[in-house]
Amino acid sequence: MRDLEEDRQLPVSQLLEHVVAVKEKVLAEEHPSPLASRHSLAIAYQANGQVQKAVELPEHAVALH
Repeated sequence: MRDLEEDRQLPVSQLLEHVVAVKEKVLAEEHPSPLASRHSLAIAYQANGQVQKAVELPEHAVALH
């Protein structure tokens, strides 16, 4: 059975995935805003127990810079 905290976290990560996608499409690669959004998404993934996804986000950001 899912608990209330788990139900609250899932939509947050879905919303942040959309935010990251839009910012990456609209803003320049070196703009700091997508990086900040990726950080928030990594935290949401960790809270959801999606540790592998949480780790991949900062690794991708490091690879870009």
